Amino acid sequence: MLEQNNIKITNKKPRLTQFQRGELQGYLNAGITNKSELARKLKVSRGTIYNELARGTTTQVKKINGKHIYTTQYLAETGQAVTDRNVARSRKPLKFGRVKAFLAFVDELLLDRTRTLSPDAIVGLAKLKGLFSPDEMISTKTLYHYIELGLLKTRNSDLLLKVRRNTKKVKKTQRPNKTVLGKKY
Repeated sequence: MLEQNNIKITNKKPRLTQFQRGELQGYLNAGITNKSELARKLKVSRGTIYNELARGTTTQVKKINGKHIYTTQYLAETGQAVTDRNVARSRKPLKFGRVKAFLAFVDELLLDRTRTLSPDAIVGLAKLKGLFSPDEMISTKTLYHYIELGLLKTRNSDLLLKVRRNTKKVKKTQRPNKTVLGKKY
C-alpha cells in the first residue's frame, strides 16, 4: 500500500517532468534500480516508473576496437522526446484548413444582414442541398466553437440569438416547498 505523504496525488495522467526524468536517469546511473525506491524518491507511483522506463530506454551502439557493443540504458532526453511525440499525436488536429470553402460560405451567409440564418440552419441548408461533401463540412457544434475562438470573420455579436440569451445562471436563494425538520418555510 502506498503512503499518502510520499505520493503526489493528481487527477491528471501521471507524467514526469523533464527535471524528474533527469533525476531518474541520475538514480539509475548511481545504481539504484529498485522501482519502489525510485518511485518514493520521485514521489510518483511505481507504475509511472515502469511506464517511463519503457518509454525512455534505448539501445546504444558503441564501436570499440572495430566491434559493435550494444548497451541498453535509460535516457531522459529519449523519454521526453517520446512523451512529446505521443502527446502531439493524441490530439486531433483542427479541420480548419480542409473546410475553408465551407467556412467562407458560412461567413458570407452570417454576415449578410438581409438574411437571418443561424449557424445550425446554414449547416442544415448545406447538407439538404448537397452544396458540400461531408468531408468538406463541420458540425454545428464545431462551427459554434470556431466562432467562439475567433477563427471566422463572424463574431458572437453577429449571431442574433446568442446576443439575446442570458448565459448567467440565476441563483435561487430559497427553494419552494423546502422543509426543515418537518416545518415548511
